[in-house]
Amino acid sequence: MIGVQGEPAVEMQSRSPATAEQLNTALLNRYARDDNAEPTLDTDGAVELISTLPEDSLIEHGTLMAACVAQAPDTVFAHREQAIVESIDDCLKMIFAIMTLDPSIDTKVRRTIPKLAAALVRTPNLPLTGEPSILTVLDHLTDGLTGWSEELGKAGEKLIEQLDHAIAEILASDDVSELESMLRESYDKELARITKLEDRLSASETGRLRSQQSRVLAAEMINKAMAHKQLTTSIVSFLEGPWFDTAQLVVLTQGLESEDWSRMKALTETLIWTYQPIEGGDSQKDKQRLYRIVEHLPGEIRDLLQSLQHETGTAEAALDEIEQDHVMLVSEQQLDYEDFDAIKTDVEDAARPTVSRILLRKLSAFEPGQWFSFEADGKETRIKLLLKLDDVKLMLFTNRNGMKVMQSSFEEFAYLLSAGAAKPLSTGAVFTTTFRTFYEGLVEEYAKQQKRIAERRAEMERDMEAREAARQK
Repeated sequence: MIGVQGEPAVEMQSRSPATAEQLNTALLNRYARDDNAEPTLDTDGAVELISTLPEDSLIEHGTLMAACVAQAPDTVFAHREQAIVESIDDCLKMIFAIMTLDPSIDTKVRRTIPKLAAALVRTPNLPLTGEPSILTVLDHLTDGLTGWSEELGKAGEKLIEQLDHAIAEILASDDVSELESMLRESYDKELARITKLEDRLSASETGRLRSQQSRVLAAEMINKAMAHKQLTTSIVSFLEGPWFDTAQLVVLTQGLESEDWSRMKALTETLIWTYQPIEGGDSQKDKQRLYRIVEHLPGEIRDLLQSLQHETGTAEAALDEIEQDHVMLVSEQQLDYEDFDAIKTDVEDAARPTVSRILLRKLSAFEPGQWFSFEADGKETRIKLLLKLDDVKLMLFTNRNGMKVMQSSFEEFAYLLSAGAAKPLSTGAVFTTTFRTFYEGLVEEYAKQQKRIAERRAEMERDMEAREAARQK
């Protein structure tokens, strides 16, 4: 998704945003310093030091505090400034852990961190105000570039040019309101264009994919039931002809979770079982079962075909031949079994992985619009889930340009996730959300701590008053 997506709501006991004073107190409480070193850097000094850090200092030293110490080993931050810098490092650690941009994009974004840190040292409650800031600019950049990868062509080159321009603007000026407005307008316009492409793709592909997948799923069900079985020409013709057509219709109209699909699978297995030679110690019991089944089975198949309002002319002729085979079976006459080929589809059965229900359930969390990184043949690309067809268990993916790049069954994609070839990517206003959630959490934690202290103090005072009253009595 281009542009900043919906941000998760942050619930607090107090609905109003925390004030700068409340946040400063909470920061000092969380990052209290034990040493008595005399501070040499106040707010202005801290801002100046951070602003003069080399562009690659965060990449080289890992944290903002380490970069500051490397730049000026003998300086000591004031308690407030040190608390802010350490909180920034904690938030950045979370942000870069969940924000999985292309490495080349990630490196460019990290160049802006000193500028971001300087802004937060001046105004720690910046994430709590909800106003346009360097945080919202970074949100737009990172969210809009989630799907970027090298093969996007001119559209990808345009995105990089826009990123480089934005970073240059961030580094050159403290006022980013105009840049923020420009990015928002640009991404909204591009989102509208890509959405039109994706809507057209969805409309053209949905029917085709459902039809294609219904054929694959119907064939898989019948092929699996027929595998390694002894069958006559008449039953093979029925299964691979009218019964195969009916199976596709059930998948298309009712889906794989429907009662009719379960019924069709059971009838398929039972019908094929009636053709298998009866051997072994329980032959008499199996014969009795066979006699009971063949009496009612053709009628059950006809009932299913009629309930689906499916054309039954071809099926009726085939069922007549099957009933003749059943008469021979009941009469204990030998059937003429023939070799047969499996139903052909565009997907080889052996190539389709079988995965556990636990892995398949993980797919339920993903909705259209979710981005993934996908690695194949040593090359990583970014793909977005456009269609998720639950009835036929099929997914369609596009790239950042809104072009179709991949389709996959639920089982195939669940396997890719378990193997690490596909990984979900985080999107949305990650910078603003992370800092706001973290800082509001600090304020709430401090408020709860003070409440507990006040309650204990009140309890102690009540105990003292009770003891004094008892002494006086």
